[in-house]
Amino acid sequence: MRLSREFVDFYLENNGGYPDVEPDEANPLQLNSFLSIRYGDGTIDAAYQTLVRGNPALDGLVPFAYDDCGNIFLLSGKLGMPEEVFLWLPGEEELETIFSSFGEFLRALGEDKNAH
Repeated sequence: MRLSREFVDFYLENNGGYPDVEPDEANPLQLNSFLSIRYGDGTIDAAYQTLVRGNPALDGLVPFAYDDCGNIFLLSGKLGMPEEVFLWLPGEEELETIFSSFGEFLRALGEDKNAH
């Protein structure tokens, strides 16, 4: 698996968490929470295992966050795949490309690397 430097740096600093968005600010992605690397109930590994078990075609896409509607944000992690961020809509079993990089995703969220 290959993960971008921005993704690795973000997770080494934050280990998941909640977006740094004030309650009165717009959250354009409706992001609820970033999954953690290893602590708590919502880990990247647990989410990945569940995701791939139910949808083998999503193998190589790393879940890292979810939104207020239960949709899952995924980062391409397969060697040879371009780095892209996807949104998986489980109810429709639909996968949409939403950003060309994790850095672009963070900028759209207004995070720049800060989650709590």
